[in-house]
Amino acid sequence: MKMNNKKAAIITVFFSLMLIVGASPRMYRVSEFSYAGDYDVFNSWAKFSGFNNTSLCKVESAGKAVELAKNEVTVWYNRINVSYDETEKVWRVTFYMEEYIGGTQHVYLNENGITLMRVNS
Repeated sequence: MKMNNKKAAIITVFFSLMLIVGASPRMYRVSEFSYAGDYDVFNSWAKFSGFNNTSLCKVESAGKAVELAKNEVTVWYNRINVSYDETEKVWRVTFYMEEYIGGTQHVYLNENGITLMRVNS
């Protein structure tokens, strides 16, 4: 089946738009939290070493925090929440499965993209 130029151009534009839309950054609503408070609660079972994010990488957006936190997550998820502690300059990215109990994982990153802590809850 031979395709004419007009049809080929329309298909090319369609797939190009799909790629552009798919590549667009996702917007995350960022809530506040206390890293010190979470640390006090979770430190007895949290992981503090052996992470992938060990090089400096400025984190200036929730999207960047999520991108880096995905390097550390070890649970299945279909939802992501993002929080930020302005005082400590720490991001908390929470991965979880909607409508499931348990299996939640929090990844904590500092403003330089270094993973500080990971907690399963």
